[in-house]
Amino acid sequence: MASYILPRKVTGYSDISEGILVQESIIRAVSNLDIEGTPGFTAVSVLVHAAMSVDTYTPGSGITTEDDTSAYVVLSNGVEIGVNEVLDGFTVETAPVDLIVKRLAAAVGAIGENIDTAAMVIMEAGGTDLIADTSVAAGSFVIGTYYIVETVNSAGAGTTLAGTNADQSILDEVFLCIGDGTGLTAMTVVAAAPFAVNAYTSILKASKALNDAKAPRANRSLIISTRMEQELLSVNSGLVLNTDRGDRLLQDGWIGKVAGFDVYVSTLLPSGTNFIALQKRGFAFGYNWKIEPTVNPLFNAHIGDSAVQARFAYNCGAVRATLIQLGQGEYTTV
Repeated sequence: MASYILPRKVTGYSDISEGILVQESIIRAVSNLDIEGTPGFTAVSVLVHAAMSVDTYTPGSGITTEDDTSAYVVLSNGVEIGVNEVLDGFTVETAPVDLIVKRLAAAVGAIGENIDTAAMVIMEAGGTDLIADTSVAAGSFVIGTYYIVETVNSAGAGTTLAGTNADQSILDEVFLCIGDGTGLTAMTVVAAAPFAVNAYTSILKASKALNDAKAPRANRSLIISTRMEQELLSVNSGLVLNTDRGDRLLQDGWIGKVAGFDVYVSTLLPSGTNFIALQKRGFAFGYNWKIEPTVNPLFNAHIGDSAVQARFAYNCGAVRATLIQLGQGEYTTV
């Protein structure tokens, strides 16, 4: 009679996975986790509260009533990730607990990276361009903005470039705009990515955009590229001052918090995005183990082996574009 080997449940898998996700997933840390529904099983949605208004109450005539336009937004992008971590040379019965935990932890760490990679693309698509990576023609330049020359000027000098006449501009030159470009011919530019002298100013600009959107001051996050981290840690950024904190920044190379934002450094930002500044109500994320982690036997080519197997489900989505501010722009090659 054929025998059946029962799966071996991974004891404490919930605490293990939660601890690893907290450490490894930026999306887990910066998102609104208050969702309705169960990923992998039911529809998932999040309640987006509408801004409420009040009015003066007049005795005898009362006050005009208003409908509450708060609504549930469905997070329709359900994703499932499979876990299949082989325990080479160990059966279901003989696999040591510490090895099982290590393999599960490794799998959850990989899940965290997978989630962040996909979710940041969704976050970018659903956010608001604070610094846009689009061409701007002469006559529409914004004074006080750092630009990179895309197409050099063919006629007309002007004083558009700080310290340089426009007729002397070169391709990929970075300049601080002091005029709108009227009078120039065929010159186009693109916003420069944050570098040392304007990186902190860009963060303050993002903070102002969230303030203008009436975002709560708490639970604000800033996800930055490694290049932007480098620029912020430069002594020219103004962030590293001659103070004890400045000394710690130089020694540790870790920013932690700036301008009310919790700072996260990531290599997973979409190409061309230098930072994402958000308040947690702008992006929702929910997750669940659809198939709980267990140790199961492997057959066929796997002789005497087993594996930690499971299915992880999640949903996410941008629900308030104004609470997700995108810093794009290009870095010069000159």
